[in-house]
Order: sequence, then structure tokens, then C-alpha cells
Amino acid sequence: MSRARCLTVFGLILIMCAMSVPIVAQGNLGGEPPSKHMITTNPFLILFSWWNVEYEYKLASHSTIGIAGSYTSFEDDEDDFDAAESKYLSGYLIYRYYPSAKAHSGFYFGGRLGITSVEFEYLDGSPTEKGTACGFGLEVGYTWLLGAEQHFAMSLGVGATRLFGGDLEDDQAGFLPIIRLVNVGIAF
Repeated sequence: MSRARCLTVFGLILIMCAMSVPIVAQGNLGGEPPSKHMITTNPFLILFSWWNVEYEYKLASHSTIGIAGSYTSFEDDEDDFDAAESKYLSGYLIYRYYPSAKAHSGFYFGGRLGITSVEFEYLDGSPTEKGTACGFGLEVGYTWLLGAEQHFAMSLGVGATRLFGGDLEDDQAGFLPIIRLVNVGIAF
């Protein structure tokens, strides 16, 4: 699948998700968290050059949709002859299902679909390799809304994303981890 085709598929899915947002009645029934929106990031992964931000919109009491973006780079300098730096830039649509019917709070599982751009820069002078691939991932986690008005969000979770298609070579495509060690943010 070419880069243009990945971008087209990603754009169509984004448009379909935006058009399918139902109108949900206002009110807080059954102790459901009052927030419709949540933005989180992981401040600890920033120390390791791993940046991420996520936005979730509550569709219904049991489900959310959103977008997630991340950037990370890894250095491999074990051997001077094949030392390299790899960089990953990702953008994904996310869907999360909360079985407790308290979206933004409690256990969730979900999926993601999007695009990842990969760049390998070899320190021995070899040409830089670049590629883009589509990705599909699954994740599980738990989110807490804390405080009297439940505006402070904290989340833990794990998962993996499988890269496919695009113009990545076989040895570059594979799995990327989804790490939510301690995402913190705000719900509003």
C-alpha cells in the first residue's frame, strides 16, 4: 500500500468518524463522569525522548473516540560499525470501550488505526532510510478521574501496534509498543 493510499484511507476514516458522532443528552445519570473531552500526555516518557499526546471525545456512556500522536527516537550504539538512530512519528485514530459505562473512567479496551513514519539514520555514513506504513493496534488500560469535580485524569495501559503496507522494508515493519505508564491530563 503506497503512502498516498495510506493517507487517503486515514482521511476517509477520520471523516467517517467525525460524521458519526451522536448527540448525547446532557446530564449526569448514574454517577457518570461529567466530562466530554479529555487530553493526556506522559510526562515521564519525555525524559526518554518519547513524546505523546491523546485527545478523547465521549461518544456515549461506554465509548470514546479520539486521536493520538507520538514521536520517539532510539539510539543503537552497541557496535561502532552499525550504530544507528531510529525515529518514529505516528498519528492514530483511537476508539475505547469502557464496560463500566462511565467513559473516561475505569477499565477500557480499544483499537487504533493510523500512520507511522519511520526514519533510520546510520552513523557510519550510509544513506538514511525512510518509510511510512499504516498501523493497527489494540490496547487495554485503566483511567481514573480524580478530584471533587473529576477534572484531573490519570491513566495506565499497554498494547501494541502492527505496522503493515506502505513503503517500509520487511525488517523495518513490525510491532510498536503502546505504553501508558502514567498518562496525566485534564478532563473537561
